[in-house]
Amino acid sequence: MKKMLVLLMVLAVPCGVQAWDYTADFEANWDNFTNPSEVWSYGMYQAGTLDSWTLYSGQFTDSFAGYKGWIMGGPDAWGHCNYHNRDDYFLNAYWLPDIGMSWRPYTAGITTPYDNPAARPAGCFTAPVAGEYVIDIAFENRVPSGAATGVFVNIDDTEVFNQIVSGFTLSDPALPENLANYTETLFLEAGTNVTFGVYSVAHDNMSGGGHNVSVQALITPEPATMLLLGLGGLALIRRHR
Repeated sequence: MKKMLVLLMVLAVPCGVQAWDYTADFEANWDNFTNPSEVWSYGMYQAGTLDSWTLYSGQFTDSFAGYKGWIMGGPDAWGHCNYHNRDDYFLNAYWLPDIGMSWRPYTAGITTPYDNPAARPAGCFTAPVAGEYVIDIAFENRVPSGAATGVFVNIDDTEVFNQIVSGFTLSDPALPENLANYTETLFLEAGTNVTFGVYSVAHDNMSGGGHNVSVQALITPEPATMLLLGLGGLALIRRHR
């Protein structure tokens, strides 16, 4: 009976972790960066290098290195919809899409900085246990002017994906050239970081700053990995007894 109870506990624990959804976790609290699953972090690579990750965990309204790297919700201080917006209209009728603002609702986004164009803001998933994970990261360039923006995925600061995506114009839904997707099943050691973000692409004598890219990331542990997560939960229960 005791062995059966232990087995049921092991099988029950991983059921709570079907997948980690970056957007759902990111938007869990509109005032502060949240990390309810304890797997996400936010930061940036300075000057385009991959060995200078700077962690950030403050309020989304804070200025971080001179810019707001993550887009959560609501209009900006002037009523313009260049932040994540759940409505299909501009709050300011004089602020038009042709100067780089998005008029469509979208998910959590990451934006390229105006004053630090070489920096690469990003989100980061850290594997809680060693195992196989299905990694699905989708990017959509939300710049109506059609300007290009770079997107990337790194595994422990080694680049595994890099693509230039064009901003959409008047197309709805987005065109293939406005989208990029990284989907892989990978074995990750515990503590391995999967970092995904954006970078500026200079165009027409402009730095490419201020471009918002909608980002969705879904990390799904394979069944064996879910079992390991369950065993970890069981070990935690035992330590607390």
